[in-house]
Amino acid sequence: FCFRVAKLFDTANLSYILPTHRATIYLIGVLVGYWLRNMRKIHLNKIAVGVGWTVAIALGLLAMCGPYHMARLHYRYNPEDAALYNAWSPIVWSGFLVWVIFATEQGYGGVVGDLLRWKGFIVFTRVAYAVYLTQFPIFFYNVGTTRHSHYYRPYM
Repeated sequence: FCFRVAKLFDTANLSYILPTHRATIYLIGVLVGYWLRNMRKIHLNKIAVGVGWTVAIALGLLAMCGPYHMARLHYRYNPEDAALYNAWSPIVWSGFLVWVIFATEQGYGGVVGDLLRWKGFIVFTRVAYAVYLTQFPIFFYNVGTTRHSHYYRPYM
């Protein structure tokens, strides 16, 4: 089956364009940044670190794989499934990210922390915002040059 392009645009507009739809995750990020900047070193035992990583990995997998059933070929669209996923997934994913950042900052990151501290990422962090800003002109150019309505198919 296929979706009309107009329906995909409506979904994108309702999900991504309005800043209120990103306010929760933005506020979580600001609060965590403030908390990390103003807190002292927290000493955790190995059990607490293990529990933290277990819960964080579970949250990350839940955010990424939780809606797996919605990607199946014969899935019938259910607005409740979509609404639950769109409402909770960013918050659950942020729980995963908060732990990863906290653990790395506090020295409990292990291999993940070592990877995140890699000096090569400095280049990416310096250009990331500029690349982010260029996506909108490119996106709107492609939308503006579309001359007729297409149907979305996975191979397009």
